[in-house]
Amino acid sequence: MKDQVKIGYDVLDLGSEKSIPFIRRSGRKGWQRIGPYFFIPEGLAWAKKIILRSREAEILIVDEIGPLELSRKGFWPALEKVIFQRAQECLFVLRRSVLEDFLEVIGKINVKIFDIEEEEVFLRLIEEIRKA
Repeated sequence: MKDQVKIGYDVLDLGSEKSIPFIRRSGRKGWQRIGPYFFIPEGLAWAKKIILRSREAEILIVDEIGPLELSRKGFWPALEKVIFQRAQECLFVLRRSVLEDFLEVIGKINVKIFDIEEEEVFLRLIEEIRKA
């Protein structure tokens, strides 16, 4: 946020608690773009590195997978290498508008869906994570 206006998002590595700029409303020619946002190449590269390194973690959390990733761009190349080979649990945040496309892309992987608008969804989510 800058002067009460959203200018973009940062990528956060939960393991190191380090964050760097990821997408911004302004960008340069040649940067990947989705809607009004441009992916900062260094932030995108770092997000991919975090995803690939997640093989060592108990859980991979990605907020969020969107239309760019489902078109095989953004951080999808790294996520694809991990998602189909992981023994660990994954928690992905998606908008309803891309859920069907995501399920089609991932195929027969076991998926549990949690609707953020459901009552006590976070308690159910924590219970599922503890079971894993």
